[in-house]
Amino acid sequence: MIEILIVLAALVLAVLFVVRPGRVRPAQLAPFQGWNYAHRGLHTQDKQVAENSLPAFAAAVAAGYGMELDVQLSKDGQVVVFHDDTLDRVTGVQGRVDAFTWEELQKMQL
Repeated sequence: MIEILIVLAALVLAVLFVVRPGRVRPAQLAPFQGWNYAHRGLHTQDKQVAENSLPAFAAAVAAGYGMELDVQLSKDGQVVVFHDDTLDRVTGVQGRVDAFTWEELQKMQL
């Protein structure tokens, strides 16, 4: 019985070790300190500059911001910069990004 408890305790500790985030040392953070980052480009709330658009990325560069973006594949295997899995929030089109070809996606308005 005690062997089972020891094995279970070891298993729990192993799982906790694997899933717990590691400690980040200040030296690891240093290259990222003092920068602003534009999530999905530097877009505007009024949507005059749409998120994940070339103008949003150009605005981030012009402002000296770092950028975060997500990439996915279209139905025909082309790389697409798009944050959500589905298109509806940004384009009004129902469906997943990977359900459309590159040509079909290019015709959609952000």
